[in-house]
Amino acid sequence: MKKSILAASILGLALATSACSQETEEKTDTALDQAGEAADAAGDAAGAAVEDATEGVEKAIDAAENTAEDVAKDVKKNIKDAASPTPSAT
Repeated sequence: MKKSILAASILGLALATSACSQETEEKTDTALDQAGEAADAAGDAAGAAVEDATEGVEKAIDAAENTAEDVAKDVKKNIKDAASPTPSAT
């Protein structure tokens, strides 16, 4: 009888431990899933920030190129004007 009570106690303890282990495993899985989702969201946000920054840099480069082209045209015009003989007033 003592052996039966001892065996029942051990079985009960084993089942309780198994239930706790299952609950712990489920909580761990849930936490890992949430961490993965948070990491994905952070990665998406970082990607969007990089894309926005890249667009800003590209716009700045385009504006600098346009300004350089405008300045080059002005310089050519000024050189052409300077090289042209001016009509003399007689």
